[in-house]
Amino acid sequence: MHLQKRSKLLSDCFRCMSLMEKGMSLRFKSRYICLTNRSMSDFTKHRYENVADLGHASYIENIRCDESDPTNHSMDDVSLMYTIPVEHYKRMSPAKWNNKAFSHRFQRMCSAFGESCLMIRKPGLELVNYLKHTNPEKAVNRYIIHGKTGCGKSMTLQYALHYCMSNNWLILPAYHFWDNVKFNYHTKLKRKGELTVSQFNKDRLDQPVYSLKWLETFGWLNQKLLGEIKTTTKYIWSKHESSEEGTSLSALVDLGKARPRHSTDVIGCIMKEIRLQDHTTMPSVLVAVDCINAAFGKTLMKYDGKPVTTDQLSFMCNFKKILSNDWKNGAVVGALDTLGLRQSETTDLVEGEHPYDLLGREGFDLLDPHILIHVQPYTDQEVLAQLAYYKDCKWLIDRSLTAAGEAEIIQLCGNNPADITNYCAGLY
Repeated sequence: MHLQKRSKLLSDCFRCMSLMEKGMSLRFKSRYICLTNRSMSDFTKHRYENVADLGHASYIENIRCDESDPTNHSMDDVSLMYTIPVEHYKRMSPAKWNNKAFSHRFQRMCSAFGESCLMIRKPGLELVNYLKHTNPEKAVNRYIIHGKTGCGKSMTLQYALHYCMSNNWLILPAYHFWDNVKFNYHTKLKRKGELTVSQFNKDRLDQPVYSLKWLETFGWLNQKLLGEIKTTTKYIWSKHESSEEGTSLSALVDLGKARPRHSTDVIGCIMKEIRLQDHTTMPSVLVAVDCINAAFGKTLMKYDGKPVTTDQLSFMCNFKKILSNDWKNGAVVGALDTLGLRQSETTDLVEGEHPYDLLGREGFDLLDPHILIHVQPYTDQEVLAQLAYYKDCKWLIDRSLTAAGEAEIIQLCGNNPADITNYCAGLY
């Protein structure tokens, strides 16, 4: 047995030396050795014939789309990179605080490249095409973005959000919904302020800290529209504070930010106005929810020593109302997530790719009927376009530009967008 292990070790060493002679990058040699016994696709197999030659990505000339407005994108632009205008990116992802619209990885890359680029993909074009044909006089359609982890569900959601923002839609964002079902602070003293008894309904719990962050993001994202939208009724906050009929949503947002204990109720009023008004007084509304399945499981919070359910949270109750299709003039787009599901220890949801497994019976019934948007891994064309973009940004150099290096990246990452980004950035 000892001789067999020694023989296998020597065999692996000779294989590594052979790769070094061919110029192959050995950064992940241990992982590569495990993969050499697996069959390679016809797309990557021929790349090992001349390992010193440049890869196919080096010969791609056109990788950018000149049109920065998703409204004007078409199927001819698939796999091209388009640049989000600076003023739009600042609204989508403000520098003052991290609203988690984009991942930390993407934000770091945008900072390194000096630009924010997204790849135009078929799922995003399909979703935008649906939104273009939204009928403001009909009940809202619900769109569920699903797919494997790392395939670009959140980016597809942001692509649709950018389209709506460019066309003056009112946007109700909910990024990384898992943050709403767990404490944001680690000390018990600070956690006491995260849950308070609701002044509107004593059976529910408000989340002043989370609601305040949501109002800041909502106000920043829709700053050009809130002053033009007026309320249709009077709202009483306390014995001495009230908002008269005709108050702008901008004033309501400022009130919620100035009075954190009223912030959750202010959010409820904003969502009520959206559901009551039609297209004559309200612009089209996009409800964009990332990790939407977090709204239908258990929480990681306790109040007075008892577990808290999502039905006890005022914010969740208000948001579930806006997720229904009993209102008009808008659309609901939700992206499913499995990464947060793995980190949640008390959830009843099942890890899987099918929407029913991730949403559970409650979530699936609430969002039924809906239209599925399936985000798949990169196609071969999209992989080469992504690598060509990294080459253009000087993110890939030396051996990574060769045919062998290109084939190694494709083989190890399996056309998964997140894995390709992590591999090229050295985050593994």
